[in-house]
Amino acid sequence: MKPLYGVALGLVVIALYARSGDFDLLPDPLGWTLVLVALNVLRRRVELRLQGPLWVTGVLALVASVALTVPSVREWFEDAEPALAWAVDVPALAFCGLLCAALAFAARTGRAIAAFAWFQWTAIGFGVSVLAPVVVIGGGVDGLRGPAELVTGLAQLGLFILCLWYGGREWAGAPEVEEASDSPAAAEE
Repeated sequence: MKPLYGVALGLVVIALYARSGDFDLLPDPLGWTLVLVALNVLRRRVELRLQGPLWVTGVLALVASVALTVPSVREWFEDAEPALAWAVDVPALAFCGLLCAALAFAARTGRAIAAFAWFQWTAIGFGVSVLAPVVVIGGGVDGLRGPAELVTGLAQLGLFILCLWYGGREWAGAPEVEEASDSPAAAEE
């Protein structure tokens, strides 16, 4: 298994809604479970920084997603103060930002400079996503709501694309590919 592909698949399940009445056919807890399983595979293959904070925010995001699968709870948060809805999203956004930062370190260790830069910029985007509501909601600067939502959407899309683009790299936890040999012994195996 290539762990970043598992992360990308989990992010797709989290992002998509397939509603049948009040029930979501693609529940977010399933997506978070896929992400955490992939993270477990990744941490066994790569020296991953920020493991403790990654696990804490990932589990908090999973717990929040489980609570939000109950239709009445989801409706309550949709109707509640915008700051509460933001607070429920903080663990997920923080997890994604921390994952980008950890992958930036892994890319740097693997001397993948372009990947390091892309993951670093995406981590900054998630940092803005976590902090922007403080200014928009708390400070009442509604003019920044659109740009803040744009940065959040771009960061989420960026993480998905980066996981797919770099998922096959060895520094990203992909299994090593053995080179084929022309020897008869290699052909028999």
